[in-house]
Amino acid sequence: MCNVMFWKCCRHMLSLDQEGEATVANGSNLEPSAKKDADGELKQHAEGADAKKLADQSAAEQDEMIKYIALAINSALVVCKTVALIVCGKYAICQSLFDSVGDVLGNIAVIIFREEIGVLLQAIVMGLASIGVIIPAGISLLVLAGILSEASHGTEDPDRFTAILLCVVAIVTKGLVYVFCRVLARSRNCGIAVQAIRGDAANDVIMNSGALVCAFPEFGVALLGGRLLKSLEIYVVKGMDPGWAFGMSIPILHGWIETGREQIAALQDNLAPDHVKNE
Repeated sequence: MCNVMFWKCCRHMLSLDQEGEATVANGSNLEPSAKKDADGELKQHAEGADAKKLADQSAAEQDEMIKYIALAINSALVVCKTVALIVCGKYAICQSLFDSVGDVLGNIAVIIFREEIGVLLQAIVMGLASIGVIIPAGISLLVLAGILSEASHGTEDPDRFTAILLCVVAIVTKGLVYVFCRVLARSRNCGIAVQAIRGDAANDVIMNSGALVCAFPEFGVALLGGRLLKSLEIYVVKGMDPGWAFGMSIPILHGWIETGREQIAALQDNLAPDHVKNE
């Protein structure tokens, strides 16, 4: 888009030059004031084209920088959540981890691969990861409902403090990313990548906060001071973790399936012969 606008300005400037040359060729002598106005108009068009080009270059460079920053931050959060999952073994943390893995794959896809192929690979990996969360979380819910016999999972003695600390670090980090991108978005030269990463950061703050609360519901129950029935407390404490992971993974899986279909259709359109596209 920026190149189109730039070349439009160039063509307009060229037409002005041609008109000026034609006038001179026909024997018309411009008055000094008219010549000065014409020169001023040409100068304004040139300055406007140069300013537009510089602004577009700045936005492109900003987008490129943000992509690499987002990749570095998301990669660090994958490490944090992996450690948190190891020490606590919670389904909600597992779902949050796969969400961050999806962010990393998305960043890599945009930077390295052709967009359609990269997003398709991301959709396949994240779809399989979602299934990997849905199955054990669903089994845990069936056990809680008494449909299946109980089977132990996760860490017997979870390190809650370390897991909670790492989750809080992830939430705060994504919050800072959101604030940073929001400040950049106020600039007229803000690129599309900045806006996309800002939205993703806001979504991650909400999702990570929900995962933290549901992974350790016993703290919330304790704050209620025994206001819940004992029988209900058992279901809340044991059910919120797999319930959150299961509930969040279903729409995520559906979303990745739809994304995969869209990318396959886009690839088919791009690879189709020209006469097929024109039909």
